[in-house]
Amino acid sequence: MKQKETQQETMSKEKRVVFFEGKSWYHRTKELQDDLTTKYGKKGGFETPEEAEKKRKVTGNMKKDTRRSREISRLQKCKRQM
Repeated sequence: MKQKETQQETMSKEKRVVFFEGKSWYHRTKELQDDLTTKYGKKGGFETPEEAEKKRKVTGNMKKDTRRSREISRLQKCKRQM
């Protein structure tokens, strides 16, 4: 039972989106490209994990708005072509 708990803890640490590396905190990024591929990365330089998490959420919301705008634009173009 103890080994299973340790494996779960390790897995949850590996999936974290906010992490400490070197001398600062980072968060993971995921971006959908125009060619529909996914680009992964990290943004860093934050002093606290809370600061990194807050920036991650703000950036995520802006990306959602951009994706939504692209989808609306695409649908409008399709509608005009009909």
